[in-house]
Amino acid sequence: MTTPRTTAADPRTGHPVIAGPGTGRSAKADPRTLSHLHPAGSFDLADHPLPSGREEIWRFTPLESLLPLLSLAPEQLRPVAGPETAASGRSALDRSGPDSAGSDRSGQDHAGPDSAGSDRSAPVGSGSVGSVGSGHAGYAAPGAADAAPVTVTVSPADLLGPPLAPGQAPRGRALTPSDRAAALASAATPAATHILLPAGRHLDQPVRVEVVGRGLEASAHQLVIEAGAGAQAVVLLRHSGVARLLANVEVVLGAGAELTLVSLQDWDPGAQHLGQHEALVGPGAEYRHIVVSLGGDLVRLQSNVSYRDRGGKAELFGLYFARAGQHLEHRLFVDHNHPKSVSLADYRGALRGSGARSVWIGDVLIRPQAEGIETYESNKNLVLSDGCRADAVPNLEIETGDIVGAGHSASTGRFDQEQLFYLGSRGLPPDEARRLVVRGFFAQLLARIRVAEVEQALMERLDRELAEPIDPLDQSDPTPPDRSAPAGPLSPSGPSDSSSPSGPSDSSNPSGLSDQPATVRQEDNL
Repeated sequence: MTTPRTTAADPRTGHPVIAGPGTGRSAKADPRTLSHLHPAGSFDLADHPLPSGREEIWRFTPLESLLPLLSLAPEQLRPVAGPETAASGRSALDRSGPDSAGSDRSGQDHAGPDSAGSDRSAPVGSGSVGSVGSGHAGYAAPGAADAAPVTVTVSPADLLGPPLAPGQAPRGRALTPSDRAAALASAATPAATHILLPAGRHLDQPVRVEVVGRGLEASAHQLVIEAGAGAQAVVLLRHSGVARLLANVEVVLGAGAELTLVSLQDWDPGAQHLGQHEALVGPGAEYRHIVVSLGGDLVRLQSNVSYRDRGGKAELFGLYFARAGQHLEHRLFVDHNHPKSVSLADYRGALRGSGARSVWIGDVLIRPQAEGIETYESNKNLVLSDGCRADAVPNLEIETGDIVGAGHSASTGRFDQEQLFYLGSRGLPPDEARRLVVRGFFAQLLARIRVAEVEQALMERLDRELAEPIDPLDQSDPTPPDRSAPAGPLSPSGPSDSSSPSGPSDSSNPSGLSDQPATVRQEDNL
């Protein structure tokens, strides 16, 4: 039965709008997502037609390689499967991962969280759409993981709640699909993985979620993380192997909860990963979302935040390193829909090799009722070789003048010749000097993560990425900068910065960017 189109009220203006299939709006108007860079969400796949590339939300994405995946019907995607045992002692960023044979599988169906609180990870997903095992609906039968293109394990297992069907709370409380990929992932996941962090519980060790791909068959997954009032935890979500995956992550924070979610995209070559991460921040809660994208042919992630009440805080950090032929796209949307809320976004990336491409879209919406808020977003890109392209679109939509501060900045450039000259004058070879500048470029962001295990592993990984000599591009060996020349748009005095008058200033140049020309597309929307 087709749902008829209806007339709904725009929550911001009160004017009637047409809603229903094919309009991009659900029949029940969504009061949270009405930015021009982040259209109103809907669970109805008909509201998300196959993109042509002319849509604002798709114009930076290489659709020619994604159309076969986005053209599939929900029943053609495989949900993730298990079970496997996650090794609790494994480093969060260890590339070894579970072995390909799926060793240490318990071969059991679980009816809920492990009552003994053991490290045995509960099975997740199902072997086919709509299948039901002997335990909770959607759990895999023994051996289903062997044939599954993607498997998921969670440790410790005593934090797993019953899987959530569509519409079963808290699933759907925070996340409404904002594009076709997220709508497909939602429709193709009959049972979402549910991690429940009890109220008032402070976890000393991170919760580990391992997503391992073993083939290019299209798959879908949804993870729901529910943090009770006053809970404190770190969740490490790691993607590895090879897969074509559509995945949603939904986070609901109770009052005063503190949650750090680290999402590592460490895919092998050939992988495609599209996902929507959505958080609903409760009053006085603190949410830290850290994205690290290093592998895969194409990664496109949306990281969205809204607030359930006043006083919430969100920090969104990102680190990416695009190599030859990679497309790494990160889109942010922060909806300040309650007063006294705070948000800070800082994404940094490096590009190296022919065809390396990065896209960063930052969008902050400050609604009329969001008085006394404070927000700032920043993106910095360091181009290490010829043939790269970086796109940056910072955006602020301000609908009230009663704010503490709001600003944004975006910069893309090559090495700062002044920094290289200084290091060279201290006896460092040019290649080692360039390597130190790149490490310093990322070190400032790594210091903000405040998860020692993640910081150390990421720095070791970056050192491996920088082990090869860095191409000096068309720049000669470091020489003193010509201070008589007029400063360019990315001068040594600081990266280009577009801020509202009340936003913080950026007068230093910690990014290591120079005024050398780079292949960059940068847009600034106010």
